[in-house]
Amino acid sequence: MSTLQQFLQPFRTDAFLLGLLAGAGCFYLLQHLLRQYRFQSVDPAAAGVVPDSMASLIPQLAGERDLALLHARTLDGLLKGLDGNTAAQRLLQNLIPDADRDFAVLLGRSERRFWTVAHRGRTEFTPPHTICFDDASEAVILRGQTMQLSGAELERSGLVRHLFGTQRYVPRQLIVSHLTETNGVELLLVTSTLPGEALPFEVRRDVVVELLEKISGRVTIPDALPTESHTLEMTREIFELRSLIDLDFRSNLELIEEFLSRLASLSGFHRASVYLASDGPLMPLNLLCRAGRSRGNEQQCAALEDRLAQYGITRADMCRLDDQQLKQFENDSCLGGVLTVPLRRQETLVGLLCLSRAAGAPEVDIDHELINWVAEYTVDIILRTVDHAVIERQARRDALTQLANRHAFQSELERNLRLADETQQPCSLVLVDLDHFKAINDRFGHLAGDEALRSVAKLLQATVSECGVRRPPVVARYGGEEFAILLPATGVDEAEQVAERLVRAVCSNRITYEDRAIPVTISAGVATRPDHALTERQLVAAADSALYHAKQSGRNQASSVDDVTVVPAVPDNCETGSPA
Repeated sequence: MSTLQQFLQPFRTDAFLLGLLAGAGCFYLLQHLLRQYRFQSVDPAAAGVVPDSMASLIPQLAGERDLALLHARTLDGLLKGLDGNTAAQRLLQNLIPDADRDFAVLLGRSERRFWTVAHRGRTEFTPPHTICFDDASEAVILRGQTMQLSGAELERSGLVRHLFGTQRYVPRQLIVSHLTETNGVELLLVTSTLPGEALPFEVRRDVVVELLEKISGRVTIPDALPTESHTLEMTREIFELRSLIDLDFRSNLELIEEFLSRLASLSGFHRASVYLASDGPLMPLNLLCRAGRSRGNEQQCAALEDRLAQYGITRADMCRLDDQQLKQFENDSCLGGVLTVPLRRQETLVGLLCLSRAAGAPEVDIDHELINWVAEYTVDIILRTVDHAVIERQARRDALTQLANRHAFQSELERNLRLADETQQPCSLVLVDLDHFKAINDRFGHLAGDEALRSVAKLLQATVSECGVRRPPVVARYGGEEFAILLPATGVDEAEQVAERLVRAVCSNRITYEDRAIPVTISAGVATRPDHALTERQLVAAADSALYHAKQSGRNQASSVDDVTVVPAVPDNCETGSPA
């Protein structure tokens, strides 16, 4: 072997390996270039057919998986011997995986009475233990089939009203599945969704109906269902309230007031108030009207109700406050209990209903079904009549003092005299006039005179409410510096006592304007039907005659028609006959 051959011998094996590697690299490079050429030569539209078709199957496969899991987990609970209510809860847990977004409720029905078997989802959704659907709603939900309700059809069904009452949440759609009677029990599933949205509705419906059929045999009727007498009583109460619409009222505001008066009586409260929502940030509610009467200081109770109403709209649902809870608003509360109910239509706050009972009155059981129905019905009444009612209320109020004006007072006087004639009860009228009012205007200015009128109006209203007359009085600005107080079911002696208290209250209270004391006193004249008059005109003339007598006798005192000797009604520090 030559020297050159000996030198190259160690490199022969390495060269062979390098050749193999180089050949493999060239082969791989050629394969890659060939694939690139084939890929670029294929039509892009045709190339995406297979991936797109497979992508469309993914939601369907996911839906089938969700239905299979729902079916398997529910059957697993039944095989383990779960009772009907527990199995129903298991079904809803699997039906509504996202409890923050969706909800479902399963109702049982027996002898036309519905009750809640199980519910899930929407933390603010708490269905009533029992539900009383009206005939229109039952006609929708008891068709023996599964249906989807949304939009106007959902609104007409009444389901949202019955299930949610005054609560904020309003679902976009409801799916209702009714299962006919098994073992004396019908089942009604109401849900906002069904699993497997990519699948046909019929497929999803059939799976859920099958599971309901398997559960229905195990659902039992609870012992605590309301009695038939309770259902009949509530139906009677609803009928009584609805029948008011058919009566002939002189105004929409009078209709609302009568509705509230009946409601307070039926629900065990003493008074009911309705407030309207407004855009004002400091006062989001404005009082529309009140009905009923308080047993304490009228002005104090009304002010507390207004504060509680403003508090009530900060709560999502109805809010009940007992006497202990009311102490956080007022230490010596004149109220013993309050229920506030927000009035909503869809997501819009329309107003608030406030029911109150007097301090010391016994606790009342609240019928949530009746209150929920009342809340919805009150919204209907407000939306139909509120524009007219607000205009009427404004037309009946004196702008300066916020008391009833003369026109409104005349109507109340006519009505109460008719009632007095029918019931054979007395009815008294007190006319009040500010003494030397022209001198007040001349000395202090007309703005000070306006303040004097406002202050006297508040004193008259507060004092009359403290007198404890048997029926609600009416305090009005009769004209100029003259006021009128109507005292239904009040005789001569009691009316004279009220008039004397009014005179003392005004004389003993300091009225100021811009840090200047305004000396204000009043004179009062009292007349009573049937003692002094029978007709409206006669009664006003008699009271006016008594007022003139008080003025002529030195002012700052009260007089009645048959009281020849005027009884002074002033404290020791007031001088009879002086304007101060």
